[in-house]
Amino acid sequence: MNTFNIRKTFWILMPFIVMAILVGCGSDEAAEPAAKTEPAAASEPAKKAEPTAKTEPAKKDEPAKEAPAEDNVPASAKDVKEVPRNRTLVFTGWSDYYKTQHDNVENFNSWLPGNQHSRHAMNKGLTEYLFYTNLNNGELVPWIGESFEYNDTMDKIDVVLRDGVKWSDGVPFTANDVKFTVDMVIANSPDMNRSSAWADMIKSVDVTDDLHFSINLNRPDPRFFINQFGLGHENHTAIVAKHVWENEDAMTFANYDPEKGWPLGTGAYELVRSTPEAQIYDRRDDWWGVETGFTDLPGPERLLFIPVADDDVAGQLYIANDLDYGPPLLKGTFEAAKARNDSLRSFNSKGPEWGAADGCNFVLIMNNQKKHFDNVDVRWAINLGINRDEISNLAYEGGMPPVSLPISSYGVKQYLPLMQDIIDKYDAGTHDLDKSAARMEKAGYSKDSAGYWTKDGEKVEITLEIPSWMRPQGPILEKQLQTAGFDIVFKQGEPA
Repeated sequence: MNTFNIRKTFWILMPFIVMAILVGCGSDEAAEPAAKTEPAAASEPAKKAEPTAKTEPAKKDEPAKEAPAEDNVPASAKDVKEVPRNRTLVFTGWSDYYKTQHDNVENFNSWLPGNQHSRHAMNKGLTEYLFYTNLNNGELVPWIGESFEYNDTMDKIDVVLRDGVKWSDGVPFTANDVKFTVDMVIANSPDMNRSSAWADMIKSVDVTDDLHFSINLNRPDPRFFINQFGLGHENHTAIVAKHVWENEDAMTFANYDPEKGWPLGTGAYELVRSTPEAQIYDRRDDWWGVETGFTDLPGPERLLFIPVADDDVAGQLYIANDLDYGPPLLKGTFEAAKARNDSLRSFNSKGPEWGAADGCNFVLIMNNQKKHFDNVDVRWAINLGINRDEISNLAYEGGMPPVSLPISSYGVKQYLPLMQDIIDKYDAGTHDLDKSAARMEKAGYSKDSAGYWTKDGEKVEITLEIPSWMRPQGPILEKQLQTAGFDIVFKQGEPA
C-alpha cells in the first residue's frame, strides 16, 4: 500500500490500531510501531501447523478482490467502482469474529443486541465518536466532540461539539442527535445495548443549542463520561441521526437502504456494498473533516471488510498480502506466516510476546447461583486446580503472560503495588492440588471410585464452554481440572 500521512490518518483509522492493542496480549513494555510503508498486521499467541507455500503479493495496479454480487443485493449496492489494491485497506474483525460469512448484512442497527457492525466494521470509517482515548498514553483525542467538563459534584457533564460536522447526507450533526440517541436507548430499556446502564445512571440530557448539551446523572460518577463517550473505539456508543431515526421504530429499524444512503455516518467512508462475503466502504471526498480544515482525507480509497474462518485462514491471507489488518494470530501461525512474508509486522519486533499489552484478560466465569458454584470453597478449589503457567506455555507457547488479577496489562504495573497486601494474603495465582482438595473436603465433598468430587451422592459436573477463538486453552484446562477431581468436559462454543 502507498504510504499514508501517518499523523493525519492515525486517529481516522485509530480503531485498527486499538483493535490489536486490545486483543493482542503481550508484555508491559512499550509497543514498537510497524514500518510506515508496510501493511500493518496483528499478532498473538500458540502453535499451529505452518501455512502452505508463499503466494506472490498482489500487483500494484491489481483491483482489490470483491465478493460476487448476489441477486438479492440492490442495484445501487452492486454498482461499485474498481479501486486498486494498493489504495484498498483489507481487514477483518476481532478474533471473536471468526466466521465464514458476515451476518446481519441488511441490518445496521448497532443498538440491537447481537448486531456487531459497530464493533467490527462501521467504527473503522463510517461511524465517528465524540472522543477517542489513546490507551498507550492516556491521551484524550477530541473528534466530533470538542470538550467536556464535570461540575463540582460530579453529577453533571457539559459537552461542546465540534462545529461543522455533517452526516453523510449533508445534514448537520448537532446536540439534538446526541439527546435523541440517549433518550431512545433509555426508552427501550432493557432491550437495547447499554439501555439498563444508561437508565440507571442518566437522569436527563439538556440541549442548550446545536453545539452544547449537558448530561445530568442520577448520582456522582467521575468516570461515567469517559467510559461511555470518551473511549471511542471500544464503547461503541454510536450517535444516530435524529432526522432519520425519529420516524422509525428503533427496535425494528434495520438502518439499511442503499438508495437512501443508509446507514448514515459522519465518517469519511460510506457503505457501498454489503453481502455475506464482503462489506465495502468507499471514501467520501465531501467529508466534513476536509471541508472544515480539521484534517486531510485518509489515504485508503476503500475499506474492504471480509470474514475469516479461523487462525489458519488469516495466516494464509497475510502471507498472500490479501489481508492488511485483522485478528491477532496465534504465536506459531504468526511466526510461520512472517517467515513467508517479511512485510508482516506485529507490535513488538521480538517474541515470544509479539502482541501489544492487552486491554482484556481471559477469565473463567462461574454462575454463583448454581449448585456447587454457590460455595466459595468449591470456587477456590477450582481456582487452585488451574495451572496458569502451563496454559500459557502449552496453549500459547509462552506468548501470553499469565495473570491472576482481574486487571489488564495496561494497568497492572500501576495497580500491583497498591494491591500487594491482598495478593500476598490470598495468593490467587497458586496451583496447588493439595490445597484444592482441602477446600473441597472442608465444603463436605469426597471423591467417588472414579476420583471425582461428589456430595450427597451427586457428582460435580462441569461443562467448560469456550469459544472457537480461545480453543487452544480448552483441552489443557479440561485436563487440569479433571486431575483436580472435577468431572469436566470441554465444549467448543460459538464466538462470544
